[in-house]
Amino acid sequence: MQMYVNYYDMEIKIEDENPTIGIVLCKENDDFIVKYTIPEGSNVFTKEYKLYLPSKEDFRKVMF
Repeated sequence: MQMYVNYYDMEIKIEDENPTIGIVLCKENDDFIVKYTIPEGSNVFTKEYKLYLPSKEDFRKVMF
């Protein structure tokens, strides 16, 4: 995924956009797995911040 994030930043992203991040949400058996990647040395800003991960039910509403 880091390769795609780097490619996007080099070839597609507009100058005034923030650095690209990659997030993958996977459902494996009855568990959810979250993997992410960010460019090295970058500052990442979020639109929304929560102190906890959403419940499985909340994920299901979004994913399915």
